Amino acid sequence: KAKLSKDSLKKLLRLFKYVGPHKWKLYLGLFFLILTGGTALIFPLMLGGLIKTVEQQDFSRINEIGIYLIIVLSLQSVFSYFRVYLFVNYTENTLASLRQEVYFHMIKLPMAFFAQKRVGDLNSRMSADISQIQDTLTTTIAEFLRQFILIIGGIAWLLVISPKLTLLMLAIVPV
Repeated sequence: KAKLSKDSLKKLLRLFKYVGPHKWKLYLGLFFLILTGGTALIFPLMLGGLIKTVEQQDFSRINEIGIYLIIVLSLQSVFSYFRVYLFVNYTENTLASLRQEVYFHMIKLPMAFFAQKRVGDLNSRMSADISQIQDTLTTTIAEFLRQFILIIGGIAWLLVISPKLTLLMLAIVPV
């Protein structure tokens, strides 16, 4: 596995020059990613409110909380759809630009290069590399950011609810 370094991050950022006019899809996808994370943080809070009403036998609010839960889950599904759609669309357009530049570069190579390297092997390598980039841009980065939002937001909620419990949890869980 490759280690994360300053040089590898610079190489990764070079990939974003192929984004071109599709940056807005990335930014809008990130916006929907934040909304998805926010609704994922609201859901346990509302579920806790539902459990609290049952414990206190205050059944007058159960329908109201249930409707809010359905609304939150519906919003989360809509936000998730647009997040995935925009990330996939952004990735496809970025990879199309990347493929085009790679093939234009290959066409300009001298014939001696192709005498030494097999074309099928080159195509196979390019296809595998682009597939890995596609997985990274569509899934890995989005899920990493989503989980990061959930961790930071969850710790913030816990700090509001119970600072002592949060500090105890942060002291024990990493170990």
